[in-house]
Order: sequence, then C-alpha cells, then structure tokens
Amino acid sequence: MKRSSPAASDRDHSILPEAWRYEIVGVRLELAPEDGGEPFLDLTVRRGDDRRALRFFSPRDLEIEKGGPVNGGLRIVDVSSQQLDDLGVRVDDFEAAPGSLRFWARDVTSI
Repeated sequence: MKRSSPAASDRDHSILPEAWRYEIVGVRLELAPEDGGEPFLDLTVRRGDDRRALRFFSPRDLEIEKGGPVNGGLRIVDVSSQQLDDLGVRVDDFEAAPGSLRFWARDVTSI
C-alpha cells in the first residue's frame, strides 16, 4: 500500500472545518486501551473559547517534529477517495513548519 500526501481531490474533513484556525492544546496516544479496544489518538484543539476534542482511531505513522506540536497549519483531510487500506483520515500541516504533527488514521469522531 502506497501512502502519499493528501491528493488534490481530497477535501478537508467535515469533523473540523478550517482546522488551521485552531491551536493544538493536547495530544494523547493510547496504543493498548484498557477495554481492549482499538488504539486511538485524542487531539484537543481550541479557537478562542471554542474547545474541541477529537478521537482518531488506529493512528499510524505518527510524527511530531522537534519543537512540536506547533500551531498554524493544521489540516484534517478526508482521504477516503484514495481507497487506502483501513485509512480514511490524514492529519498534516500544510505550512510544513518545524514542529509539525502528522499521522494517518482509520477514522475520526468528536468526543
């Protein structure tokens, strides 16, 4: 399976429109949940008084560059059109700034 960057045909995920307007305030990774469930990564973001918590299921290829995670270019992309095995979401930094947070996930939901 070849995993590339989001394609031009991919669109921002509806879970958090204009994600780049939010700052990352929390990241939590659980590889072996106590209930035996699927691994997940919780990402908490805020914009002013608006605080959102998102759960990404089966995160893969997690990368947090030195100095990160930083804010400014966060992008959550629906990559389901690429028909990748068990991958439907890409989290990336379109500004490619140092400290970027990037990973793939099966799916995402609000928590």
